[in-house]
Amino acid sequence: MKHFDFRIPYQAGILTLISFLPLFGFELLRNENKLSLSLAGLYSFTVIASTIVSIIFFYGFFALGNKERLEPLKLSSVLMMIFSVLSSIYTIGLIYNKVLESNPIIPGAILVIAGAVELFFSYSLFSLQENYSEAKGAANWGIILGISYMTYFLSFIGLLLLIPVYWKRVKLMHEAGED
Repeated sequence: MKHFDFRIPYQAGILTLISFLPLFGFELLRNENKLSLSLAGLYSFTVIASTIVSIIFFYGFFALGNKERLEPLKLSSVLMMIFSVLSSIYTIGLIYNKVLESNPIIPGAILVIAGAVELFFSYSLFSLQENYSEAKGAANWGIILGISYMTYFLSFIGLLLLIPVYWKRVKLMHEAGED
């Protein structure tokens, strides 16, 4: 297998982290019904850009799973990429379609699915702890994130943990690039 350059997904992970700030701000504006049409376009663009860098970031974990011959990591990485796209489509749909907001079942289902995918991905990171010192921390934080999403009522804790979880994953991807 050709050598994979983990610096690119590492950099994409940093960009994913940076994108959380404007996305959070846009989401606050949307919830307060203060999102103008021009800001809605910028929000949509930011969601799409964040999704692209997130896919690149999680592709790094797919490549790491390929390198370490860990099928669960490869599969869970693909699921994270798919979920990233689907949740972004839903987010953009919320910007332009207020009907989606009125159905409380959809956000609950999305959080439970996000939690399940997060748990699977985080659990698969434990397989890396023998070779990568950051793997255990990334896995533990991700499991807490997944559980908080799955409980729905504790999902706000998941939002607070999002940055530390991604930071641990970025550090793990950096460590993979040094290997």
